[in-house]
Amino acid sequence: MSEQPTSRGWQGAVLKLLRAGDYRLTVTGRREISPHYLRVSFDAGGMLADGPVHPTMWIRMWFADGTKLHQRGYTLVDPDPAADIVDIEFALHVGV
Repeated sequence: MSEQPTSRGWQGAVLKLLRAGDYRLTVTGRREISPHYLRVSFDAGGMLADGPVHPTMWIRMWFADGTKLHQRGYTLVDPDPAADIVDIEFALHVGV
């Protein structure tokens, strides 16, 4: 069984200094927008209740790649604080 990476490095330290919260999102659905664009629906894990929602709201998501964690920023699409659900769109491409 392999160990999951835990260190977020200097990027994680900066986000912690900015008081960024940690939330666990749960995938609830997916829709193909085009052959190279996917919209994924999530239960927001309480994230939308912790602050005001605004039109250009974005989050950082962390992904494991071997022994390292990498983060990327994503803009929230159609956030619904009452239902605690949100969509995020992903561009699909080959390579890194």
